[in-house]
Amino acid sequence: MPQENAARQSLRGEGATRGDGETHAYRSERISRASPREASLPDAAQAKSGGDCCFASLAEDSAPGSAVLLEMGKTASHSHGMAGRETQTTIRFDDADPAGVVFYPRAIALAHDAVEDMIRATSLEWHGWFAHPETAAPVRHAEADFFHPMRPGETFATHARVDRMGETSVHFVVEFADAQGAVAARIRTVHVLIDRSTGRPVPLTDEIRSALAPFAG
Repeated sequence: MPQENAARQSLRGEGATRGDGETHAYRSERISRASPREASLPDAAQAKSGGDCCFASLAEDSAPGSAVLLEMGKTASHSHGMAGRETQTTIRFDDADPAGVVFYPRAIALAHDAVEDMIRATSLEWHGWFAHPETAAPVRHAEADFFHPMRPGETFATHARVDRMGETSVHFVVEFADAQGAVAARIRTVHVLIDRSTGRPVPLTDEIRSALAPFAG
């Protein structure tokens, strides 16, 4: 039906697609990224959530910016084996949006905390990754899938791991699982090692590979 197709296109927004055949409506809003070399997500990124059924998923697309997709939650199970590092994360009052669920930038920040703690637990410590005088490792890509609500006061098992290491990049995955073991959110980030003086990617050092290898899987 022409009208129905037009309505769906309006709800999807530019560049937002679904490949699973479901007809749940979702919407997209654009947020800007100044450069792929920037190490953090935009401070001004905002997403509108209508309640418990909608959660934000941040994913890079082919355009110079990023798209924020608000879609129906699904169930998920752990995607990792035994590798990685597990801690506990409690959702705090100021982590939530007005709907009473975790605000998506806060989930990404909490995932970064887990990655940061994992890296600091390696031989790299702080200065070998975050404050190296010659190299830096900014975020090149970030995405988040939300499967059910994360509310203030709830505690989640937080599993951080290295998904894979490329020539110049490290792919991290962080999952937040509830008391029953169901994954509430899965955050993926890609960090690219760059030369601080040129801003250009450089190969991962042997020191980085050996330090992160025990957390890969």
